[in-house]
Formats: sequence, C-alpha cells, structure tokens
Amino acid sequence: MSHRSKTVVLDRAFHERPWGRPDLPAAYGAEGRRIGEVWHQSPDAALPVLIKSLFTSESLSVQVHPDDASALRAGLPSGKEEWWLVTAAEQHSVLGIGLRSPATSEVLREAALDGSIIDLMQWFPVNAGDFFHIPPGTVHAIGAGVDIVEVQQNADVTYRLYDYGRGRELHLDIGIAAAQALPHPPQLRGRLTQKGLEGEGPRLLTECPHFKVWYVDASALGAFPSGDFQIVPLAGDAVIEDFIIRPGVVLWGHPLDLCSASSDFACLVIDAAKPSCRPQRERD
Repeated sequence: MSHRSKTVVLDRAFHERPWGRPDLPAAYGAEGRRIGEVWHQSPDAALPVLIKSLFTSESLSVQVHPDDASALRAGLPSGKEEWWLVTAAEQHSVLGIGLRSPATSEVLREAALDGSIIDLMQWFPVNAGDFFHIPPGTVHAIGAGVDIVEVQQNADVTYRLYDYGRGRELHLDIGIAAAQALPHPPQLRGRLTQKGLEGEGPRLLTECPHFKVWYVDASALGAFPSGDFQIVPLAGDAVIEDFIIRPGVVLWGHPLDLCSASSDFACLVIDAAKPSCRPQRERD
C-alpha cells in the first residue's frame, strides 16, 4: 500500500432519515434536520471502508447484508461487513444481533411476514463503549436512542426483512437467501473501558478480511505504525499536521506518530488491509 504525504479531513454527507434525530452533537452542526446517518467520505475517491456516524430516535428495520460471493452473483461490486461501536445510549436502548437459536429459512420467512422475527432475535442492552462485529448474513436491527460509529465495507446494499409496517419495500427472497439464521458468536462482541487501557499501546479490537479496527489513546500514538488509515476521534483533541481533530470528524492519513494530543485523547484507527479473519474480544 502506498503512503500518503498529507492527512485529509473526510467530507461529511448528512442523510436525513425518518428514524434520525434533530439534536445531533454540536460538532456536527446539523441542528433542525432529522439526520440519521453521517457518511465520512473522501473528496477524491471512494475508500474501501466507509465510516458512518449513526443517530437513532426510532428502531431501524430488521435487515441483513450479503457476503462478497452472493453480492457478486447478484451483480453487485461487494457485500457488506460491519463493526459497530456504541458511543452514546439512552437508558434501555438495545441492539438486535443474530437469533436466539438457529432457524430454517422457512421459519425466518414466516416470522418476517408476521412480525414475530422480533421475538426470534437476540436483543442486547447497550451502553457507551459496547462494540459488535456484524459478519455478512447476520440478521440485525438497531434500536432507538443510540449513537454508533459504524465501520463497513463501502457498499450500499441492505436487504430489509421486517420494517414495523412502515410500508417500505422488503427484500424477503434475496434477504433470506443471504441470511445466516444463527446466534451471534460471543467472541464478536466486547466492551471498551478506560481501566487498564492507558499505556498498553494500540489495542486491536477486531479484524476481518476487509478491515482492522484499533483503539489508540494519547499514550500509544507514537507506537502506532505508519500506513493509510482512517482515524475516528472518540475523546479529547489532537493536532495532526495543520488539523485540530476531535469527535465529529474523520481523517484519512498516517502520521499518528507526529500527532500532539491532549491526555484524554482516544481514537479508532481503521486499516483497510486484508488480514485473515480473527475478530477479538476487548478485555474489561
């Protein structure tokens, strides 16, 4: 991979959604618009990994994404693998990820048609710091009242299985064919905590064939290797080249070892390399 000589602040594309919110954090400057998704994109070219900031006031549809093989068979450029970090959550917020027990395609179809798919799903109460890896084929749904950083393959392909009667198009045939109607593996989820993280160097949170996600705090910036990374600030602020970075922006570049940061600075670093798939669970 070639290395960039400059850091780029990615453009922010604001997407209004019926389940979005008009009260985004001040750093986004989108007051009054019902924003559900902010896409952080390169002004020059599509990056292989897309970073989104999600803000929900209502539950999203129950959906599934295809893997690369089934997407290619459908004439699409790629499937979509995702990783979520909850950055804020209201009391009683939940995420639906996987099923409580394996189900056949016939059972999944009937449940999608009558709405009982909600009862088949595994619902996780969440708080800020919880993270989940969502492999292709995972039946999933995001609940109301959460802010999420989403790391995903840069593909806009979603199959809706159930939408709470909102009247939008469903994709039952292709969605059920893509679904792995199984529970979500425990090793694909974990929780970030500050305790024990400081001074331990970069922490690998997950990796798959499409990306790695690292947690890096102020004490570990100098230890992070160079590379073409997407940098997602989570707390504090830092200066990289001429940029002051803080939560609400995403950068593309590599000079973390040249960064000066506040003591409480922390960020995610996303590498779009192609390692073998070994998602890892963060220690509490």
